[in-house]
Amino acid sequence: MDEVLSLGYNEVSGLTIAQRAGYTLALAHLRGYALPVDRLPCLLLGGPEPAGVVREAISGQSRIILRDGLACLRGSEGLLHATQERLSSHPGLEGSFARLARSYARELVGALPTVECVAVAGSLSSGGLCSGDDIDFNLFVRDGSKFLSYLASLMLAGRYGLGAARGGNGNGSLGGAGAAAASHPMPLPLITKRICINVIWERAEARPFARRDAALAFEILNSRPIHNSRYFDEVVARNRWLLSYFPQIAARHPAEELAPPGNGRLVSGVLGGLARAGLGEGLSRRAVGMLHSLVAGYREAYPESRACARRKELLKHPYGLLELPGTPWRGREA
Repeated sequence: MDEVLSLGYNEVSGLTIAQRAGYTLALAHLRGYALPVDRLPCLLLGGPEPAGVVREAISGQSRIILRDGLACLRGSEGLLHATQERLSSHPGLEGSFARLARSYARELVGALPTVECVAVAGSLSSGGLCSGDDIDFNLFVRDGSKFLSYLASLMLAGRYGLGAARGGNGNGSLGGAGAAAASHPMPLPLITKRICINVIWERAEARPFARRDAALAFEILNSRPIHNSRYFDEVVARNRWLLSYFPQIAARHPAEELAPPGNGRLVSGVLGGLARAGLGEGLSRRAVGMLHSLVAGYREAYPESRACARRKELLKHPYGLLELPGTPWRGREA
């Protein structure tokens, strides 16, 4: 992990195609999955290359394993089976998950004027859904509204997750352990977790980003804006270094925008009102802190979940809602 996180954006142009492929696979592995060989050329660090050229470059590399149409780094072969299962199940699930994502996002935007841009991330965006997954969202919000926006989005998510508990919330995202996490789920009492707020960036945090590393660039590459794609494009424009890692970010297809939002049915009355008045951030911070303590206590019985949560916080730094004390960032910064 350290090698790919410490790769500077000014170093990418000097890499061979095989090296770029290796780094791209390492980034995918951080999110918990292997990559189909036929998708690797379009996701390639440093920009897309012809499929034949990429296959020829990696075919003789002892570090890269090619098996059943998938590619992974040696030592990560355990990701191959789970990735194959996810690729097989994704087509049958994508439609219903996408509808749920649009419904939730539309209600969120209608309730919260603090939310300026909504992007789908995780396995729905990367093409590896399984039936137990939740849907990852990356949010861009107004300055001074991160905790209120998170608390409101979490309360709204509860309407989409009531039911019998089940495991397998294995989405690969900025902080995700991806398919690997699905093997060791932490069941949530009384709730089926269907919505996950992966990262929330305030305007000042994203324009520009404090971090400048390949993992964040890969997250932006794999984020699909569904509300206010123009805002998303402005974030990319204010962070031109992203294109040194993945120039294909600028060439992505236009996003499908949400229909005009209606009124949020859960939070528009209270939390939405606080957001419109610019109030409630301090109280929301304390509430989120208490919630985090409760979840952390519950997680003590699940060692794999604790390890997964720590990896997530390490990769989200410095944008995590509740930073781990004394956690250094090991990648490049501005």
